[in-house]
Amino acid sequence: MKKWIMVLILAAGIGFAGYKYVYHAVGNKIMEQVADEVLNAKETTEMLADPEVKQMIQSSLDAEDVKHLLGEQAVAEDRAGTDKQGHSSPKKMAVKNKNEAIKLVMDKFSIGELKDMAAKVKGGMTGQEKAELKQRVSERFSEDELDSLKIIALMEAEKH
Repeated sequence: MKKWIMVLILAAGIGFAGYKYVYHAVGNKIMEQVADEVLNAKETTEMLADPEVKQMIQSSLDAEDVKHLLGEQAVAEDRAGTDKQGHSSPKKMAVKNKNEAIKLVMDKFSIGELKDMAAKVKGGMTGQEKAELKQRVSERFSEDELDSLKIIALMEAEKH
């Protein structure tokens, strides 16, 4: 009887470890695809030029990540407490790192839905399919969550 209990505990542990591995592998794959295929240079430039996005980055990320995304000047402004827009409390990012982003996406979409979306993106999409996908994503994420995910995707794209 003790052997069976040990076998069940061992099987459960292996199953849980396998689940975590697949969870992170799928999340990493999705993040790479978003960073490589969805964010284009024009969108990246526009996003980083947006004062609200800059403020969100400066208030939510550490100095090294801010420097990597926005450059030295942004870090200096952040340390000096400069707020050119006069906002009293800047918006915070909904997620601050890749693991949090993966968890957020996995909470909002099933693995099957994510696989379907990834296959569509990889295979090429018509204008109508892009609009449908954008609508589907905007229904499940708030504007702050989407901005945060885009910033994390930018950080990942910069790393590669």
